[in-house]
Parts: sequence; C-alpha cells; structure tokens
Amino acid sequence: MLALTLLLSLLVNLPVGYVVWKKQSLTVPGGITTAGIMGFLLFVIHPLFWTLLIVFFGSSTVLTRYRAKDEIKQEAMTLAEKGGERDSKQVLANGGIPGFIAILILIQQSSIPILDISDSLVVALVVAFAVVNADTWATELGVTSSKAPRWILDPRRTVPRGTSGGISTKGLIASFLAASLISLTYSLFLVAYGQFDVSLPFVVILGGLLGSLIDSFLGATIQAQYQCPACKKVTEKTFHDACEADTEPYRGLAWFSNDLVNLVSVVVVVLVSLLLW
Repeated sequence: MLALTLLLSLLVNLPVGYVVWKKQSLTVPGGITTAGIMGFLLFVIHPLFWTLLIVFFGSSTVLTRYRAKDEIKQEAMTLAEKGGERDSKQVLANGGIPGFIAILILIQQSSIPILDISDSLVVALVVAFAVVNADTWATELGVTSSKAPRWILDPRRTVPRGTSGGISTKGLIASFLAASLISLTYSLFLVAYGQFDVSLPFVVILGGLLGSLIDSFLGATIQAQYQCPACKKVTEKTFHDACEADTEPYRGLAWFSNDLVNLVSVVVVVLVSLLLW
C-alpha cells in the first residue's frame, strides 16, 4: 500500500512540476525543488493536504498574472520585496507550517492515516492554507483597486498601492473569497468522509481573514521598510528599481522580512485556532 501511495504521489506531482516550470511560477531549482518535496510529502500523508496545496498555489499563480500588465499593478508591485516567481523561502513561508503540521499528524497516527479530518490538527492545517491564500489574494487583487488603500493603523489615511499595512475593500473581499475557496475544498472532503460539521467552514474562513489582517498589521509595524531617497516612496526593497537607487532604512526591524511576516501570521492564527477548537 505504501509503495502504491509513493508511486501515485510521483505520478500526480511530476505533471504539476512540469507545468510550474513551463509557466515560470517558481524559481529554478530552489522554488521548484522545495515545492516538489512539499507536494510529494503532503500527498503521501493525505490527498486532502495535497489538494489544498494545489488550490492555493494554482489560484495564487492565476491571480499573479491577473492584470499583470496594468500600470497600476506594475507600479504597486515595484514596492514589494519579491515578484510573482516564488523562491524556496516564499514556498517555506507559505507552506512550511502546513507541512510541519502534516508531519505531526503522521507521527500522531504512526502510519499513513485514514484521517479524522475534523481533528484539531487537521483543522489547524486547513486554517493555515486559508491564511496564506487570503493574504495572497488580498495582495494580488487589492493592488488593482480603483481606490487607494487605507492605512491599517489609521483608516482615515490613504497610502500608495502596494504599501505594507495598506488595506482596501477589494482586498478584504478577496481575502474572504480566498478563505472561502479553501473552506469549500475542505467541506467537500468532510462531506465525502461523512464528518461534516457546519461550524468548521466558518472557523476556516474567519482564520483566513484574521491572518490577512495580522499580516497587514505586522507589515505596518515591525516589517523592514525602506525609503527611496529619490522619489521618497516607502518600499520593502533595499534597492528601488524604478529609480535605480539604494534605499534607506525607514521603519521596522531590518531582519523582519515579508517572508517572516507571512510565517508569523500563519503561526499566530494556527495557535489561536488550536486553542479555540
């Protein structure tokens, strides 16, 4: 049975890896290798976990390309630390916690499990995917909003699109829809396993929304931010490509990167969900 599972995991992950490579959605070899190992691991432990990974990565890849050539989005993304091609650090920041929880589930079961998919650890894993999906959708769709985002620490103040800590109505709706998509995927598995609990989808959706807001709050407070001396824009980058100028420290902790913000947001919401559930 184990050998069959390993073979099946290879068969389903190899085509995905090929598509990712052709679409240049991950860096080579770091991003593809890390994602490949994670996809293989999650499928072997349980198809639910792999399905959630594919839903997250597939939808985020599509949205990265949504209005990618629009001037508004291009300008906003010049302020972001990284672009649409994800490296190994981004893969671990977004998928590391779900992968770690999946390993804990495997250790707890002492074998490849036939899961109680309403178990608290499973719920926490699903919530983790809801958080990273909500944050990604909020970023990719929020920057295309026709209205400038509001500063999360002072909603009366507007900030440039792409500013860490900026929130918009479109971004919040995107977070809700992203978390709902993960919740729907999870709910289908619950129904298939005869374990449906009406409260579980709401836990996942609320977790996704909370994580997105925590991400924005951390981005506005302790994430490393820099200012371009030429145009005075605040960015996550140490070099502002648009002005071809080295940036200067502006606020936050120098070591607290966007990847770390994503990771901490997931950890906080996962711990909260475990305590509440």
